[in-house]
Amino acid sequence: MQTLHGLLGLLGFQLLGTVISNLLLPSLPGPILGLAFCLAFLCLAGESLTLPLEAAAKTLLSYLPLLMIPPAVGLMDNIDTLQDNLLPISAALLGSLLITVPVCGWLMQRLIRAGKQP
Repeated sequence: MQTLHGLLGLLGFQLLGTVISNLLLPSLPGPILGLAFCLAFLCLAGESLTLPLEAAAKTLLSYLPLLMIPPAVGLMDNIDTLQDNLLPISAALLGSLLITVPVCGWLMQRLIRAGKQP
């Protein structure tokens, strides 16, 4: 029963984000706003209120590999476009890798020096 309550809570946050996005912030996707509201709720609520969300998250994580199938099919469906743009896509991936890895290393060193374990 907790899993069902958690799933309803997750859907409620997504619905709240979508409604606010449609009314006030059309440039920001609703599910992203819903995720931000869910994060705020998890940070502010007590542990007893977050247990249903935890149960729902564990259930959804067990099905995570199945959720990867539609994007993979979409990639294969657009393979011609990917092949035509292979150089720009590769450059973007390499550039983001060259930026992200040093920033993560720097942040990790800073957190360790501050005495906070991630």
